[in-house]
This record gives sequence, structure tokens and C-alpha cells, in this order.
Amino acid sequence: MKEKAVEEFLTELVHMCDLGTILADAEPVTGGLMHRMYKVITDRGVYAVKHLNAEIMKRPGVHENYARAEKIERILENKGIPIVPAIAVGGKKMQRIDDQYFYVFRWQEGKTADWNHISDEMCQKAGKLLGTIHAIEPQNIEPPTPETSHIDWRGYVRRAKEENASIAALLEENEELLVCAESELNRARASLPGVLCLSNEDMDPKNVMWDNGNPWMIDLECLDYGNPVSHVMQLALQWAGIVTCNMDMDKMTAFFDGYLGAYDNRFRGYSDVVGVAYTWVEWLDYNIQRALGDCVDEAERELGISEVRNTVERIKYIHKMVPKIREALDTRLPKTIEIRYVKSEDKEFWYRLDKHLPEQEFEHKVSSKRGYILLEDNKPIGLLRYNLFWDNTPFCTMLFIDWKDHRKGYGKKLMEYWENDMKSQGYGMLLTSTQVDEEAQHFYRKLGYKDCGGFVIDVPGYEQPMEMFLVKGI
Repeated sequence: MKEKAVEEFLTELVHMCDLGTILADAEPVTGGLMHRMYKVITDRGVYAVKHLNAEIMKRPGVHENYARAEKIERILENKGIPIVPAIAVGGKKMQRIDDQYFYVFRWQEGKTADWNHISDEMCQKAGKLLGTIHAIEPQNIEPPTPETSHIDWRGYVRRAKEENASIAALLEENEELLVCAESELNRARASLPGVLCLSNEDMDPKNVMWDNGNPWMIDLECLDYGNPVSHVMQLALQWAGIVTCNMDMDKMTAFFDGYLGAYDNRFRGYSDVVGVAYTWVEWLDYNIQRALGDCVDEAERELGISEVRNTVERIKYIHKMVPKIREALDTRLPKTIEIRYVKSEDKEFWYRLDKHLPEQEFEHKVSSKRGYILLEDNKPIGLLRYNLFWDNTPFCTMLFIDWKDHRKGYGKKLMEYWENDMKSQGYGMLLTSTQVDEEAQHFYRKLGYKDCGGFVIDVPGYEQPMEMFLVKGI
């Protein structure tokens, strides 16, 4: 499309959307690889106009995909997620003029991050943003039939050679690697758990604006329902430098820290699904087609050639880095923590830590749900039990964390879980106790418990130092 035609479309679009009168020539905005963006200044404000790629808009099902993305965009708006949404005109976000399609946005101040200057803090904030979105409507589902990739690499090599294309030698030299990468991608997808949530797998650094240190998500047409494990794995790697072939494991860890702090489904088998990083083969597939002439103009063909070269190098780099990425995922991610009511099958573990509870009382704790187990990576490491003092006040009678797991904050987590459980059941006061010669009294005071008396036992055979009681309102 000629620039003059673009100006004519923009003028008609601004009029149709009642955005005022254009005051200056539209300014092309760089950043997108598939669509074209313009900055438009009118007497009513500053806007960003996205001109959607005409070839993409001809694909089967594309309009349904955009409609679904718009629906999710509205959900994120209502949830207060920092996004830059498209302006709706007459209830519609996508605008059509003749056979061309557009989105209009209010101009967002700020800038996207330089791929080579992304800080650990930015990765943490981006991970938190993604986790916040994934936490909105997650649902467990039956593992679906995995989406598999079937790209005819041999056919592309043959066609490129026949057309004497500049990418022919590059594709032929790396054909074996591309076949392997696609196979690893399919294997990883088959290993994904059955979880579905709102997501944006295109939330890479080029699609996040930063304003005063705060992230704003832009380019939302890829919003959809997807697998959170696949999306966080891909995006953590992209924010950590996989795109520029300069992988930083600290940045990957920071992204996961932010993400897991906002949403944690307790999945930790990320090293088994690293192969989703090879989704770049599908981006390569698209760009090979552009490089071979399946595009709207010469400029797009040249962009396709450039992206083929960049993407092949990226896939080669991923192949080299996969062992190091797997090691970091296995050793750096925080442990999964689960707290649940005690079960009969926990008996052996329970009595390894708690030597004082009569066996018949253990079964009572199970049936009355007055005992809890804390698990780290599905392994039990701590317990808490209680009864009712005066038959009406929850009284914690035992809190124990395995010695090797002390000073990790697990005792606090168990107490807070118990407190919240008791509050949800309608109780307003809690009690606990410890001997005056034990350090536990300082722990309880840090959690807000106050001394409220004690007693001394001097009955022969039962003597002990003074037992002090502590109380807390909830």
C-alpha cells in the first residue's frame, strides 16, 4: 500500500471514530514484526493506530481469534490489569475500512525495554504481571490432545533452491537441527499438564511499555486461553535473553520469582518442558513463507528474509543452551509448599516428629480435621495439631518442623494457615503454649501472640518448667 493511501485510510478512520482533526502527518512507529503502527495527532488527543497485516486477516478463523482476544481484553480491563486497550467505537474495537482492518489506542507514554538492557527487576515485574493474569481464571482440565507441529523442512529446502532464494543454503545446512527442534517442541507439548487460563504468550519485552518503572502491556491481539506452564516457560526465556542469544539465568529466575509470587499451581517440572522454547520453528515457518514471496510487498519479503536468518541462529543457540537451562530450572526455582489436613496415610511421618500423641487421638485428629501437614515438593516436613480449650477456643498443642527445614519460614506458614482456617470457621481468639525455657515463645510473640499467664507442674513423674500461655485475637 502506498503512503498516500495510508494517509487517506487514517483520515477516514479518525473521522469514523470521531477522534477530531489530524494536525500533522502520521508518524510510523517501529517495533512490530507483522503489523504496521502509526502515531496520529489530532486536535482531541494523541493516538496509536495499528494497521493489521492484510495477508494475516485472510487466514481462516482469524476474525474469531481477534474477537476472543477482545473479550479477554475487556476482562483484563475490568480486573485492573495494566494494559493499553483498543478504543471501542459503537461497541466494536476492530475498525474496518474497505478490506483493511485497524485498531486505535490512546497513546501510552513510556518506552519498551532495549532487549540488551533488561534488568532483573524488570523481569520480576513482568513475571508478576503474567502471573496475575494467569491467576484470574485458572482451571484444571483433562490433558488435551497436544498441538503438534508438522513443518515440511525438506519441501522448503527444495523450493528455496528451485527459486534460487537467498535463504536456501541456510535452510539446507540446518535442516537436521530444525527437524530435531520441532521434535523436541512436540515432545514438550505432550508433557504439559492439563491447566487452562487467560494468557498472552506474546508478552515479550517489545510488547511491554515502561512508564516510571511500571509495566503496561500492549499489542493484545494474542490474548487467548492457553497453558500457563507453556507460556511462562517461553516468556521467562525471552525476558532472560534467549531472543538475543545472550541468556542470563538470573533474569530467568527473577521472572519466575515474580510469576510464582502471583500465581503458583505447584507445577515444577519445567525442565521437562524446556522444548516449548522451540516454538520459534513456527515463527520460522511463517517467515520462510514471507521470504519466498508469500507477502504483501517487497519490504515484507525483506523482513521475512531477515527474520529467517535471525530465527535460525536463535534455534541454534537454544539447542546449545538447553542443558544449562534445565539445570537452572531444577536448582533455582522455589520449592512448592502445600498445607492440608492430616490423613491416615500420614501416620508414619506424624509419629516421626510427634512422640506425644496417643494413637487413638491421631485418628481423632484425622476425622475431626484438627491436624495439618506441610509438604515441600510433595514431601511432608512439618505438622500442627490443636484442640478446643474450654471446648470453645482453638488451642495449638503442637507445631513441629523437621529439624533440617528450620529457619525457612515454614512454621510461620503453618501458623498463618491455621489462623485463617480458624477465622473462616468463626473463631475470634486463639491460644498456644510453650515452656518458659524454650525459644518458641519468641516465635509466637513475633506472630502477634501475647503472654497471658502460666502454671507450674510439680506432680511426681510429670514435673516440668513453667508452661506459659499466649493468646491472639483474630
